[in-house]
Amino acid sequence: MPPPAVRFSTDISALFREWHHSTYLVVNGRGIPVKFWGDVYKKCTGQNSKAWALRKVQWGQWKFIVEERSRFASDDAFWMAWTDTNGQRVGYTKLCDTLQRQRVARDARDAATARSFFNGNLDHPDAQGIFRYAKSGVSKLMSKDVDVARKWRELLAVNGALAQRLEGSRDSSLPQRPPSSLPA
Repeated sequence: MPPPAVRFSTDISALFREWHHSTYLVVNGRGIPVKFWGDVYKKCTGQNSKAWALRKVQWGQWKFIVEERSRFASDDAFWMAWTDTNGQRVGYTKLCDTLQRQRVARDARDAATARSFFNGNLDHPDAQGIFRYAKSGVSKLMSKDVDVARKWRELLAVNGALAQRLEGSRDSSLPQRPPSSLPA
């Protein structure tokens, strides 16, 4: 069962609906939502796995678009934010390109924050080895922003004390008003 030959580039709103409830792919009489297609095809072998290898990049783009949509209360709110100055909805390619640039910028910012927090030493004991990985049995330190940023966000999510220290360091770097200028 190869992945369905469906495109959402001309109807992004359909992607929002099909992501959660879809009948494009049916297994044992049940429609599989688009968001689970990766799980289904990762279990396939042979031709189906090759077909998925070609489709998974596109599926990844869909995932990023749906994640962006989830930041908004409704499809209408999403489209209000993603409409150009001429009142036209942003097209699929521009949407994907813009979201990718935003992810790269966010990753660069988060990776820089992690490096700064640990004074340039991602092997700092407080990092708990999260920035290390094994390659051919050798432990290596991550260097790519995308990897460092992803692990940094994971670390902050599970280590509340570290997240509080980060917030505290941000607060202390802000200019402080003298007590006499505080409102009464």
